Amino acid sequence: ATSRRASGYAAEASQNQQLWDLLEYNSHYFNPHRMASILSQVLEEPRGEALADPRLGAYLRHAKASVQLYENLKDLTAKDIASSVDVARALGHAAAEELSDALVATVAAQLHGISAQRVSFFITAFAKRRITDASFWRTAASAMADSEEATTPQVLVSLFDAFRKSGLRSE
Repeated sequence: ATSRRASGYAAEASQNQQLWDLLEYNSHYFNPHRMASILSQVLEEPRGEALADPRLGAYLRHAKASVQLYENLKDLTAKDIASSVDVARALGHAAAEELSDALVATVAAQLHGISAQRVSFFITAFAKRRITDASFWRTAASAMADSEEATTPQVLVSLFDAFRKSGLRSE
């Protein structure tokens, strides 16, 4: 029983080291496709140790710089971006909060230039994650109102529901 427990601790330590190695690698060679997964794994680490680790700060700063270019995000799903925003905010780290704000701002800045369908994916994903940034919701509403693409009644109902969940009041 003791050897099984020891091997369990060794496996956990190995996984922990793999996470921090991946984090360090991505602080130099950022891969946006891994962002949601990495942030989720960091969230599972002991809070005090993770937040104090300089590798996390380096990763978050590099990620923020990278996500300010929509080109680096355009291939990610709206669900992955919303997840990254949500998990970054849950970390409780100042640089993670800056990363989440940069993600929301970058997406919001592109909403008028992408298809209405993609905008609707962001609206739905952000509503599910309860991302309530007013700048995003105002821009999304404007982008949908300005769109000339055909929208089905089902999509409209879904959008109205997402806007209702956003908590943003009409002005």
